[in-house]
Amino acid sequence: MKVPDHLKIFISGSFFSILGNLILGGVNYLTRRTMAVRLSEVEYGYFYGAFALVSIVLVFLDLGITDAGTVLISENPTKRKTIFFTMWKWKGAAGFFCSLVLLALSGVISHRFFGGGTLMMALLALYVAFQTLNGTFISYTFGRKQYKVKSLFQIIKALLLLILVWWLTDRYAGNGAAFGYLLATIVIEPFHIWWVLKNEQGAPAAVFDRELKRRVLTLMGAVATITFMQTLLFNMASVMLTVLKGPRSTAIYNIATPITQFLLSFLVFANVFLPLAVEMAGKREFGKLRKYTVGVTAACILMLPVIVFLINFRGEWLITVLFKSSYAKVAVKPLLLLMLGFLLYSLGAFVTQILIAMRKIKVLLWISSLTVLINLVLCFLFIRKLDVDGAALATLFSYASFALMTLAVFWFNTGKVREKGIR
Repeated sequence: MKVPDHLKIFISGSFFSILGNLILGGVNYLTRRTMAVRLSEVEYGYFYGAFALVSIVLVFLDLGITDAGTVLISENPTKRKTIFFTMWKWKGAAGFFCSLVLLALSGVISHRFFGGGTLMMALLALYVAFQTLNGTFISYTFGRKQYKVKSLFQIIKALLLLILVWWLTDRYAGNGAAFGYLLATIVIEPFHIWWVLKNEQGAPAAVFDRELKRRVLTLMGAVATITFMQTLLFNMASVMLTVLKGPRSTAIYNIATPITQFLLSFLVFANVFLPLAVEMAGKREFGKLRKYTVGVTAACILMLPVIVFLINFRGEWLITVLFKSSYAKVAVKPLLLLMLGFLLYSLGAFVTQILIAMRKIKVLLWISSLTVLINLVLCFLFIRKLDVDGAALATLFSYASFALMTLAVFWFNTGKVREKGIR
């Protein structure tokens, strides 16, 4: 039986993305472990409280361009160079302006919310100006289905970051870690531009025409809001833990988070699937989209008891080996809750890409808004009573709600299409 081309691409793209993410997850874990060992709990907590805040700002700055760019580059192969450099300019201008604002406010933010670390906050403010550009390259490689290239560049950047953090934290503690993040982001960007120019030799860098502007603006506003809310959801617990309970709680939470990301680094199907979903939705092949969704949902459900078994029996050992024994008992329950939550979030993110391809943007806005509201309320209630465990529990409930709502919308809308006799 002949394997369909879209399935070949999905399997190949998933394989290389999983392999890349496993390596990337390992390098990122080593970076966090270096910081956890070399920094005090307070410094480690301060850094990730500030970094979570900066991450929220970065997604707001993205303006939906990363996902919108993936769709545009997939739809317009003859205009890839134009799309890339136009998005790069837009993001550069927005990032530079926001970086200046954060830099001016770094003293107020650091002292009012984190109790110190003005220089660290200033360095992270400068990091915003360069990091916001990196998403443009992700759009380009995903839009061209260059999954190996995207993974390779991310691994190179992560290795550079590890070296810089290892070298600088020994001398400058938390400020050194922030400077390492800034330098790694600056150094990698010229290589992104070189790769695009190398691949698009001979292609004109034209001006955005009216049709492209209309399409990108339609995608950007809604996708920006959805992406912003999903990243707000990801980082809200760290910010609220720092404000409500202090940096030590944030430090514990950010011991469980990188282990979760490393162990579940193979859950890359959402990003790989977006350009394929665009093609299938364009051909109105909704029966195929349903089959993919059933397969991914079944895999996620089967993994839930595996995660419970793994963490209940080997969770403390994992934390001790990967970080240090002083975190083992306090971080094991958050680790279990976060792993279950991230698994469900990955399912919801996969379905979200299909709904974006189907142009069900308004309903995604409602789902994202409702999920963030649920998370905000639950974080406030649970953190006050249960501290770090409460933050992880709020995250699990929020991600479960997100997955259920996206699945319900997908099945309802594809069901209506099938009733009309369309595949």
